[in-house]
Amino acid sequence: SLVADWMVPTQVTYSEIYLNADFCVQPPGHSAARKGIVDSLVAGCVPVLFRGPVAPGVASPWDQRDLWPWHWPGQRLSSIEISADDLERRGLRAILESVSERQLRAMRRAIREQAPGLLWPLSRKDARPTVANALGIAMHHLGHLALAPPAARGCDAAALRGG
Repeated sequence: SLVADWMVPTQVTYSEIYLNADFCVQPPGHSAARKGIVDSLVAGCVPVLFRGPVAPGVASPWDQRDLWPWHWPGQRLSSIEISADDLERRGLRAILESVSERQLRAMRRAIREQAPGLLWPLSRKDARPTVANALGIAMHHLGHLALAPPAARGCDAAALRGG
């Protein structure tokens, strides 16, 4: 089954719909990232994302590839990425129907493993020490960046010294 924003009745929540869908279409809005992507992952629904340039050689600000590499490193294993060309040539239904049950199970398995990394605990009691959450992952990576030499962080050491 498929979910798109325009299909959700006002008296039903997205989480209810996402829990019962196989695929959740997540087109970019004002930016590539959107809350619905995380919501669909937490519910176990495979997000359908959009990729590609707006013109040859021009990157799109709405390209949804590699959105949160720290928190969702297996994005390509747990989502479907389609281009405007694919959409126009094959159509959304044909693209999604080409996903086998085996592929869908593998994507859902990857989602189960990675969804906790997208969640921010609301309190200390919500944070489970055995499960990596978004805050712990961010702190881990920021700690590594802070300890790395300036060149490894992409900084110009001379500029940092004021020279």
